[in-house]
Amino acid sequence: MWHTSSVYSVAFSPDGRYALSCSDDTLKLWEVNTGAEIRTFAGHTESVSSVVFSPDGRYALSGSWDKTLKLWKISLPPTADFSISTTQGEAPLTVTLDASSSTDSDGTIVEYNWSASDGQTASSRRVNMTFSNAGTYTISLVVTDNDGLQSTNTAKKAVTVTAKPVAPVAKLTVSPTNGDAPLTVSLNGNGSSDSDGTIVDYAWKASNGQEAYGKNSQMTFDHAGTYSITLTVKDNDELTDTAQGNVTVTSPPLPNVPPIAAFSISTTQGKAPLTVKLDASSSTDPDGTIVEYNWSSSDGQTASGKNVAMTFPNAGTYTINLVVTDDKGAQSTNVAQQTVEVTQQKSVPDIRIEPTTLRFSQ
Repeated sequence: MWHTSSVYSVAFSPDGRYALSCSDDTLKLWEVNTGAEIRTFAGHTESVSSVVFSPDGRYALSGSWDKTLKLWKISLPPTADFSISTTQGEAPLTVTLDASSSTDSDGTIVEYNWSASDGQTASSRRVNMTFSNAGTYTISLVVTDNDGLQSTNTAKKAVTVTAKPVAPVAKLTVSPTNGDAPLTVSLNGNGSSDSDGTIVDYAWKASNGQEAYGKNSQMTFDHAGTYSITLTVKDNDELTDTAQGNVTVTSPPLPNVPPIAAFSISTTQGKAPLTVKLDASSSTDPDGTIVEYNWSSSDGQTASGKNVAMTFPNAGTYTINLVVTDDKGAQSTNVAQQTVEVTQQKSVPDIRIEPTTLRFSQ
């Protein structure tokens, strides 16, 4: 509080940091820089008319209209100050606070009161504080000396905490994922993402040593096998993530070899009507099986099946043909043929016996 009457005298401490004023029957000690009242000295019974500091600043002498001089011990408040291990970093950020630089010119500091703008408190000369979330925080220190005086200043420092960078997420699409060699696949990294930044690099690598770069690329696999493809993405914080896909490459199928038609016949000649038995068991397919047997003869007969029969009722020369088809749809490039000679049966002359009447004469 201010004096209640006129100020008669003012004295400055030897270091210039403090001032004593006298007015009514009291003296008041002030901090020059802040204008803060530190304490009031009371003891005179009338107005104090003069005051002076001792050369060391530890005492003051006052004179009053009450015809007395009084010697006062000047207990000065401490000064708060501290160092901090770091003022910025990623969450969670732990900082070490050291108040060793706080001072008390006429005594000792006995109490350290720390507070942070997020509600944390502490009470030792050297402490740690941890800030788990991103933001800017103010750390304050007030100290108390052995005379019970608090520092008139509050030492403050700011700490800036940034969010810990989040790694990107790699996602890839490989198309197609299987096929015959040589197989060219398209690589697509469009599904990759970075929640707190941007992806700056896409690197592809296959288990056979191939490499590619870019969000979209291609690879070709010339040989059969199963290959893994790995995508590594890197963001603007130098953080990475990987994703993997597989490609199965098969050997291309060999060209289909057509079947070969062949057959046996029970006889190749005879008299009409002549029935022949046909057997296609000797037909072959080197890379599969025969599924169709198609027979035809030059007189228009047709048949199907491995074993069939044909009948030729009239004399003549006939050609029997066989074409076979395999399980892959290929027909025999050859037409198996055999010829049948059919001859006419010899004619038997008609014998006619007519009744005759014999007559005998007597």
